[in-house]
Amino acid sequence: MKSVKKKIFSILVQINLFIRHHDLREHWVIKKNSKNPNKAFFRISYEDRHAGLFGIVDRVLGACMYAEEKKLIPVVDLQEKDIQYKKREDSNTPWEVFFKPVAGISCSELPFCHKTLYMGYNSSCPRFIRDEIFDDPEAIRQAYRLYQKYIQLSDESVRRLDLERVRLDLNRSLGVFLRGTDYAALKPSKHSIQPTVEQAIPKIREYLELHPDTEYIYLVTEDLQIYETMKATFGEKVVVTGNRFIEGYDGNGLIADYISDVNEQGFEYLVRIYMLASCRALIGGPAAGASFARVINGGQYEYVHIFDLGRYE
Repeated sequence: MKSVKKKIFSILVQINLFIRHHDLREHWVIKKNSKNPNKAFFRISYEDRHAGLFGIVDRVLGACMYAEEKKLIPVVDLQEKDIQYKKREDSNTPWEVFFKPVAGISCSELPFCHKTLYMGYNSSCPRFIRDEIFDDPEAIRQAYRLYQKYIQLSDESVRRLDLERVRLDLNRSLGVFLRGTDYAALKPSKHSIQPTVEQAIPKIREYLELHPDTEYIYLVTEDLQIYETMKATFGEKVVVTGNRFIEGYDGNGLIADYISDVNEQGFEYLVRIYMLASCRALIGGPAAGASFARVINGGQYEYVHIFDLGRYE
């Protein structure tokens, strides 16, 4: 009986929020004497303080797909939302710290737009990353084209990526993507089970035996323990971008709570995923970072192995 009452209470709270808070509902805002009177826009917003950078990209691209269907121009506006990344003096929104406006329209221009549909609580925007994308090479190429259409790196992101590309040439490298810390400890319900480093090592060794000309193992992980295990196993062959790892994670909370400078961490992670996309092959766990590396790569990997271990209960 108690559980039924709790469910009813939860539903009533959601209904109350939906009715009372207009900004939670998808709604039009029309302004007179404004710019672009013949164009209609779609304001994209997303609120999740623990969402990673590419988790946000996933939501934004899904909203861009939704805007295309409705023949609207997408505009990303995260400046009033509770997300872990923060805007800087040279940006109008946290999005523009890492990326350029998705359709060339900054959120700073929204107050001057004539007709704008505000993304709300009941917006039926799809997820961009879906398992079926990776079942068909043409589907990956289509996802790549959509990504290229809307996602352009900010000048600062380009600068950092170019520096890393000069430092590391990964054309003959194996990319390895392994999540640990909170994902492994908390086992979020219905999310894909991530492989341990011990499960990944035999697959990596198998690849190296078949491809002895492999120059580097480019590792992407946030977990210091995974990094140290890979280094102990493969030595100098293992290379990484930056030196930011989570150390001393005790299994409580999400890693966003352990990061002191989230924007610097965001830049480093962004560069890591783009570098991962430039490798010759990929081995890793089924998480957003590996999925976006495959999209950015455009289906050009010579070999891909993503562990399929089911989902957490």
